[in-house]
Amino acid sequence: MFFFKTRLHTKKKTTNFIICIVFIIFALLQLNDPDGFLWFSLYFIVTLICLYNTFKAVPKYLLILSIIALLAYSAFHFSLFIDYLETGNKEEIFGEMVYDKPYLEGTREFIGLLIAAFGIIYQLKIRKNSNFF
Repeated sequence: MFFFKTRLHTKKKTTNFIICIVFIIFALLQLNDPDGFLWFSLYFIVTLICLYNTFKAVPKYLLILSIIALLAYSAFHFSLFIDYLETGNKEEIFGEMVYDKPYLEGTREFIGLLIAAFGIIYQLKIRKNSNFF
């Protein structure tokens, strides 16, 4: 059996619902991006994992594979993040995309992938007492 029933405490369920709402908002904000479908899908999948894990345990191996995939994808943006850290104007990240500064979008994507990975890591944490692999 892939998915096992385990109960979460109300506080953890509430936290998970908040995480779901945040990732839905993240997903919807991506729709105006040129590569919006990719980012919408990514954040929406994280939302579904969090929502499903609220009611039934997602197998640990699927959570770990998701984390690895997110971190591996973020590795492609790491050099752009380093470029951003070396710039003098850190507030640029909150502005509009500038095509002659690809490190801005790369940094946003890097941070978004890390946030998504931490969302899945939280799913592992709340299910740590469940022994299903």
